[in-house]
Amino acid sequence: MNPLPLVVTCKNDFAHHLVPATDESTIEDIKAVAASMVIGVRIPHPQKNLRLRRVEEANALDDSLTASAAGLQSMEWLQLDYD
Repeated sequence: MNPLPLVVTCKNDFAHHLVPATDESTIEDIKAVAASMVIGVRIPHPQKNLRLRRVEEANALDDSLTASAAGLQSMEWLQLDYD
């Protein structure tokens, strides 16, 4: 289990968040940690259909993948989107 810090921004939020993860964290785990830093803090509760994607890609990452299986790199920039 290796540390894998990630940078996450959220739709309609101005801040960049340093999200602690490991190479064994699932995308669902990473999404939950990132959402806890924003949803209900600066973005109103509740938000539906949270999705995590690479900033430069339109498609969301599969929630069941681990960070290493998704090919995430340390300090990679991700976007948390919602409906």
